[in-house]
Parts: sequence; structure tokens; C-alpha cells
Amino acid sequence: MVGAAVFAIAQTPGVNRPATPMATGGPYVAVLDVAYIFKNHARLKQVLDNLKAEIQQADSRARAENEAIRQLMQQLEQERPGTPNYKQLEEAIAKRRADLQVQTALQRKEFLAREAKLYYSVYQEIEQVVRYYATQNNIAVVLRFNGEPADPDDPDSILREINKPVVYFAQSLDLTPLVLEALNRTATQTATPRQPAATTPRGSLPNPY
Repeated sequence: MVGAAVFAIAQTPGVNRPATPMATGGPYVAVLDVAYIFKNHARLKQVLDNLKAEIQQADSRARAENEAIRQLMQQLEQERPGTPNYKQLEEAIAKRRADLQVQTALQRKEFLAREAKLYYSVYQEIEQVVRYYATQNNIAVVLRFNGEPADPDDPDSILREINKPVVYFAQSLDLTPLVLEALNRTATQTATPRQPAATTPRGSLPNPY
């Protein structure tokens, strides 16, 4: 393991992972699956769900406006070109189309910015927890790795597996369950316990950008 202090935390309920204390010495090298932590970070999941609901509401409003514009276009088809009514409808349609396009672009930019800030905020939390464990347990380097098992039927998944920078690591050097447990300790919901990387089925993390 990475020291007696980390060993004690590893044995707390909710961290489903075998652990044994490491002999004094070091400095050590540990690994961390950041993607897994993002996916199972309780508060992040809740806030992203709320953001997703806002996006769906914005999409619903945009669809309603598109339908209103479509109805105006149907009215336009009933008018004679060149008449005052025709010109008025034509201008109204053009304005509402332009307003909808601008509003949609601004909302998309806002949602992406908020999502990125959420991930960055959680990443800063991860760094703080990792720094604490590293300084307490004489860990000199923490390498980022992806414990997602490869799909043998997916060439892209196989290629990612082959290109992983970390070929092998002892499970006792995986800080992921300890960091995740610390981040979720005060959350109102419990994250999924992490299993050893070779056997845990895990989905891919959505791109925040």
C-alpha cells in the first residue's frame, strides 16, 4: 500500500478494494484514474444532471419557437407577395429566426462554459486530495491512467488499450478508490464502489467540451 494512513482509509466502508500496508521507505509512484473519479463523483453527477435538465428545457423552448416560426411561414404562403401583410410576416419570420439563432448559440456557449468550470473545480479538488495523500505517504509521482477495460470488438478501444502509457501497476498503488471516497465522504449520495481495474465494468466519460 502507500503507507499506514492510506491503509486505514482504504479499509473504511464503501471502498471495496483489498489493501495491505506498504513498508516504510519510498519515495513511491502511484496511479490515479481521473476519468473514473469524474464519473463517480457524487456531487458532480448531481450538478451535471441539473445542468442537463436546463439544457433540455432550453431545447424545448427552441423547438417551440421553431414551430411558431413554421406556422408563420404557413401564413406567409397564404399571403400575396408584395402586400403589407406579406411584408410584415416576412420581417417577423426573419427577425425571429435571427433571434433564435443568436439565443441558441449564446446558450450553448454558456452551457459549455459552465460544464467546463464544473469539471475544472472537481479536478482542483482531486489535486488537493492527491497532494495530501502523496505528502503523507512519501509518494513522489502520481501517474494518470485509464482503467476502462478494452472492448475486443472495438478497434478504437483496442488501440487506446495498446497506447496506454501505464502497462502494469500493483493494485495497492491505485489511489483512485481512496481519492474518490474522500471526495464523496460528505456527499448525500454514495458513489459506486470501485473494483480492481481488470474486472470493473465502467462506461466512458462524456467529453466536457
